[in-house]
Amino acid sequence: MAAPEEKIVRIHSSSGTTGIPVIIPYTQKDVDDWALMFARCYEMAGITNMDRIQITPGYGLWTAGIGFQLGAERLGAMTVPMGPGNTDKQLRMMMDMKSTVLCATSSYALLLAEEIAKRGIGDKIHLRKGVIGPSAGAIR
Repeated sequence: MAAPEEKIVRIHSSSGTTGIPVIIPYTQKDVDDWALMFARCYEMAGITNMDRIQITPGYGLWTAGIGFQLGAERLGAMTVPMGPGNTDKQLRMMMDMKSTVLCATSSYALLLAEEIAKRGIGDKIHLRKGVIGPSAGAIR
């Protein structure tokens, strides 16, 4: 830990797929910087405050979901903080909320694309961009 304990406002953790999970303490500055970096990533991808960003990576100890959300909120965009899984609900919310951006792991984005095609609902999907990262298993 590089900061005194009284400065820690949140902890995250690595997945532990290669051993014991590493605890990662965050100060308020770390949280603010993380939100700013995510907002900049969205801006570089041409995403604006007019977008509706559906977030499918996990929340909790993994830093991805909350990072995607904080960046979207910093940008001023609407967030749909779904978290992982529940494909039926993901697709329903994607249609109902008219999500324009999907944040997902590459494997889950592919699964959603396959389900959209299989169900014949492509004309009801408003996605125009994706912020896609590697699946946890691909990082090992």
